[in-house]
Amino acid sequence: MDKQRQIPGQVTVTVVIPFFNAGRFIAETIESVLAQTYTDWELLLVDDGSSDNSTAIAKKYAQAQPQKVFFIEHAGHANRGVCVTRNLGTHHARGRYVAFLDADDVWYPHKLSDQVKIMEQNPQAGMVCGAYLNWRNWDVNNQNQDKDEIRPTGAPQNSITMPPKLSEYLYPLGEGMSPNPSDLLIKKEVLKKTGGFEEDFTQEYQLFEDQGFLTKIYLSTPVYVSDKTWTKYRRHADQCMTVSRKAGNFDRIRKFYFNWLKKYLIQQGYRGTVIWALAQKELFPYEHPVLYKWQQKAEKTIKNIKLQLK
Repeated sequence: MDKQRQIPGQVTVTVVIPFFNAGRFIAETIESVLAQTYTDWELLLVDDGSSDNSTAIAKKYAQAQPQKVFFIEHAGHANRGVCVTRNLGTHHARGRYVAFLDADDVWYPHKLSDQVKIMEQNPQAGMVCGAYLNWRNWDVNNQNQDKDEIRPTGAPQNSITMPPKLSEYLYPLGEGMSPNPSDLLIKKEVLKKTGGFEEDFTQEYQLFEDQGFLTKIYLSTPVYVSDKTWTKYRRHADQCMTVSRKAGNFDRIRKFYFNWLKKYLIQQGYRGTVIWALAQKELFPYEHPVLYKWQQKAEKTIKNIKLQLK
């Protein structure tokens, strides 16, 4: 039942949690929203056709706080993918700002308070993001005992970057770390302007769905990058990146993204720009594999000759 449409009025922030079979983590994720020091929010729990207990968990939270928490799903309880599911949440959002939170991640209590303050102080910004905690030690059975680490967004800190410079700074065209989707706060009007998430990024191609979305943001609106850490990004074996690398699909998925990017840059009039050149460089190994191998071999030979001459 779509209770969201029955509630009149506006809120400042709409939090969208898309989920699919997230029963292992979703309660902790929801609790991190309920624990926010900033309270002018609504929470949309958007079910992508789950078959585990996460549907029941989400409905329980919606029933407990019917004025704040809402359960939404696709027609027929269908599984449509995370991009379509996030867009469904955006469609129902009443907030001036929208924050996305993956169903296995967690926010620090001051996340919304800090980010709303930044957006209000910097009205020209269409999005704010910060650092995130690469969270491994949530699992007490982590045999590798890998340490948690802070991952800052790889762009000028505590300032606004104008479009399209973030595309040059950040992965996958630049060397800097890109922001985490669970850490973003975005103006709803920007989401409408850019068309939200790219719904062609389905199944295994969801690995790059965040990069497709972020590319559109980088090219269209100023972004405030903070050095603060607001989000815990939970690392586990079922994540898309881990599964794709184990299956040997990463290069094919990456090629899919860059083919999409080339078409998008043409559509947006970016031929002949720095970003266009960076994208062409990344596409070169896929479009000219034989020539690329010869190029790599020649570079290796030249490097060895230089070492021998030293």
